[in-house]
Amino acid sequence: MPVTRCFASAWTTRALCLLLLLSCSGGSEPSAPRFALLSIGPSATLPTGGTVFLTAHGTGFQNGAVIERDSTALQTTFTSDTRLVAAISLQGIAVPDTLTIRVRNPDGELSNGVPFIVSPDAQPFGIDSTAPASATEANAGTSITVYFSEALDSASIVDTSIVVHDETGAEVSGTISSDAGGRTLHWQGLLPGAHQYTASVSDELRTPSGGGLGGPATWSFLTTLGVTVPLEPDAVWPNLVLGSNGLPRVLYRTSSEIRVGGCTGSCDTRALWSLTDVSPVTGSDDYLSLAIDGADNLHLGLVGLCCGPTYATPAGQMVTIDDGSVAYTSIGTNAAGTLHLLYYNNTDLHGAACSADCGTATNWQVTAVDTSGNAGSFTSVVVEPQGGVHVTYFENDSGDLRYAVCASPCTTPTWSSGPVDTTGRVGIGSSLVLDGTGTLHASWVDVTAGDVVYGTCAAACTTVNGWSRTVVEHIAEPGFDVKLYLTSLALGPNGLELSYYDILRGQLHGASCASGCTTPGAWTTFAVSLNSIASGLRMTSLKVDNAGQRHVLWIDRDGVARYTRY
Repeated sequence: MPVTRCFASAWTTRALCLLLLLSCSGGSEPSAPRFALLSIGPSATLPTGGTVFLTAHGTGFQNGAVIERDSTALQTTFTSDTRLVAAISLQGIAVPDTLTIRVRNPDGELSNGVPFIVSPDAQPFGIDSTAPASATEANAGTSITVYFSEALDSASIVDTSIVVHDETGAEVSGTISSDAGGRTLHWQGLLPGAHQYTASVSDELRTPSGGGLGGPATWSFLTTLGVTVPLEPDAVWPNLVLGSNGLPRVLYRTSSEIRVGGCTGSCDTRALWSLTDVSPVTGSDDYLSLAIDGADNLHLGLVGLCCGPTYATPAGQMVTIDDGSVAYTSIGTNAAGTLHLLYYNNTDLHGAACSADCGTATNWQVTAVDTSGNAGSFTSVVVEPQGGVHVTYFENDSGDLRYAVCASPCTTPTWSSGPVDTTGRVGIGSSLVLDGTGTLHASWVDVTAGDVVYGTCAAACTTVNGWSRTVVEHIAEPGFDVKLYLTSLALGPNGLELSYYDILRGQLHGASCASGCTTPGAWTTFAVSLNSIASGLRMTSLKVDNAGQRHVLWIDRDGVARYTRY
């Protein structure tokens, strides 16, 4: 792999050097490598009084060579003709002190000396930090940077100073460069997203004074698909919408506050995001939903702030619409700003509609949408431009996915409802979208089979036979404990896009389909992030902009709300 210095590939460097020597000597055998001690690691130590393992790097070491400390031979392990290891005792050494380390070959030849410092102020040559850091997740295409405590001897920098492998063990090609000060090494190569990589720094690196690393440094990191920005820890119930400018607006809650915000510019760093508090959290059962109208106004559906479903705005306007034992909200609006809030209330699905001055409770019209069985959790709502309303939801007693519709203009809500899927325990985490032809598209989880399912309907959508469906991906063991699981379906210029959690692999997954999406194999599935998910908080929210970029708000294994664009 080429480098920015004059180095050949890792395994050919020595061979090329020997060939050059051969060509310069008119075909005679090259001379043996020069015997020299180039560096030791560590180069300094604190006076612990214990034992330090010392690594000597050089050339021309012979099998049986020993490391000497001030002419005293140490018990030495021969690793190669360039590397020896020995234990050096610090007992009885004056402080501070500088010891001289040499290597003696079996033939008696003695190398040059390299200082080894023992001092309370010792700062051994080493790695200050790496980017990406160990066990972190970086953006796709990231480079690797290693920061050292001292400047490097440029002669020790070779094309194997940093080596990168992917999760299969295959080496990734890259180039090595250093900054002007010599304290930083950079590795640049192709690191696609949704992979795990292991980087290793060679212990052959040294300082001009002979300081070296005690051994190779190795760490691992992940890459995400596209760009990921951690927003805030301790988060649940992620909601994301796109403004007319294509930029994301987000809503989620922490243990103490309900937060809403957005970003400017590229949105690629946390500094470009602004988040504000809507209201304090009143309990662990606060449910959130978010919608945006044609004027870029945000509308929030909340449960848990008081005794019933609540409508709120980011500015702090808040009104309770209904009472009862309430959970799960889904709020929808059209460009005109007509609002529909769907929610679960005392085992029934209820809806509340408002067309003007929605900060006043009396302007909300509440209706019962579905009172059959225990219906109304995991709701997802779509409002047509003409005012018609569509909603999918879960009926817990029979374990069915159901659908309800209020025909346009739905000014006086009258609802029709019926089953979508009744085979097994299905319908948890549903997500619903409507295309320009009036065709419905939905995603949900089949808990019995452990599958994410896609379905579509153009007519007779309150009947099972009106829907066609297919399995998108098997994501869990059959009958898994679903807890809080949300799929998220979106329509973009290139077709349908889906976001969900793969529980089997502990990953955030995506899926794409351009056409014929109920045909087996029509969906392309892929990992978006390998960052393991937290149990019980499998929530994601996806939207697609006009350029086909996918925007996702999701919760990672540490409970951090993350924004990802790919």
